[in-house]
Amino acid sequence: MTVRLVGALDETSSIVDVVKASVLTTAQSLMARGFTVEFQSVRYSRAELEQLAIRLFATVEEWAPGLTTYSSRTGARTGLGGGWDAEKNRVVLEVPHDESQAWIEQVSALNDDRITVETSLPTPGGIESRRPRL
Repeated sequence: MTVRLVGALDETSSIVDVVKASVLTTAQSLMARGFTVEFQSVRYSRAELEQLAIRLFATVEEWAPGLTTYSSRTGARTGLGGGWDAEKNRVVLEVPHDESQAWIEQVSALNDDRITVETSLPTPGGIESRRPRL
């Protein structure tokens, strides 16, 4: 189990120390059976990134006008996917490869290092592969 905590893990915060001790106490019986606990310092909280992702998707027409399209069949917005990524500790926006430069420019204009862009490449089977771009 990985426990992600915002800030330093080096005993400089009494709050972090209390949280670490509480997690270790709670997980003791599991640890006796080979379960491991890893603490990871992150820059941004889950709540902060989730709120950012919600805001970005809700306002995409404002900060990236003309880049999203709507399916004539379903009415759903196309051209943008993604969300909060725990491993990267960022909001990841997945965009079509053929439109990636335009999306990267719009995301860069937001000047927010909590956001990254990945491009999607369609494969013959319909599954997309992701490659980091920003």
